[in-house]
Amino acid sequence: MTNILLDEGAQNSFITEDLARKLGIESTEKIALEISGFGGNEGQVRHLDKANIAIETVDNQRIEIEVIIVLKIAAPIQTKSQKEIKALPYLRGLRLAHPIWAEDKFNISLLIGADYYWSIVEDEIIRGNGPTAVKSKIGYLLSGPVLTKNGSSSKQSAMLNILTDHRAVVCDLEKFWNLEALGVSGSDTIKSQSEVVREYGEKSIILEDGKYTAKLPWKPDFLPLPHNMELVKQRTSSVIRRLANKPDLLKMYGDIIREQERRHFIEKVEETKLPTDRPVHYIPHHPVAKESSTTPIRIVYDCSCKDGRDNSSLNEC
Repeated sequence: MTNILLDEGAQNSFITEDLARKLGIESTEKIALEISGFGGNEGQVRHLDKANIAIETVDNQRIEIEVIIVLKIAAPIQTKSQKEIKALPYLRGLRLAHPIWAEDKFNISLLIGADYYWSIVEDEIIRGNGPTAVKSKIGYLLSGPVLTKNGSSSKQSAMLNILTDHRAVVCDLEKFWNLEALGVSGSDTIKSQSEVVREYGEKSIILEDGKYTAKLPWKPDFLPLPHNMELVKQRTSSVIRRLANKPDLLKMYGDIIREQERRHFIEKVEETKLPTDRPVHYIPHHPVAKESSTTPIRIVYDCSCKDGRDNSSLNEC
């Protein structure tokens, strides 16, 4: 059984990693999504997986939904007013989307946002002395205040299929769009540029044997680099073919490569020793002309290579 939260205020629909794994759902693509929370002036970009699922309605129809996979949607939901709800006469006989049961806490595994909200929610509304019931294709959804035993009104969330007792000490739903619920930090914890530079210098730059070694400054939540061996092979073959018309430059190019290998700037890769359990990314290179009689070319490594386009300036050589 999956607990679904319907939220017309959410722009997208989400599913937890745990539920996606249990259902055997595979990612269809990666997307960049900016997520922000209550009171935040700016969001943080996350690279997340998209997938397709289907919800089965009470009359056995299927509603196809595109969801974004996240670690967590919301904190566990408290449901402490179930006896009062069971006693409401105007709700008797209704098939509720979320049955009234003995447990007082449950987790949200799927959120349906505005993109599919009206594919599920219908027009019929039933009002009474308690939460309002709205008909949907997965059963009636409840929201609104629940009258407690002492006659006081216990405020409910505006999420239509959640029966939640909101007290001062239990306000988990109000944290729903808090950035921590989706596994990211709020704007007050985002590091400043100076902090990032200082931390990078302390942890990623090493002075050893009179030589500095610096690690690549990865962005947080970066997309995984693709396996690009075939692309780099093609680029290298293209460089060699074009330099073959200028043997002196070709020899000089090879000498530079060997010198960089000798100084451990680069290393030779044996195809038989390539890892098979993860993608391996290579950086293509090409020559650029210099105004020098002794070294008329220099080698440029194309770290921004993302596709098959050749960014070299070989026509200058």
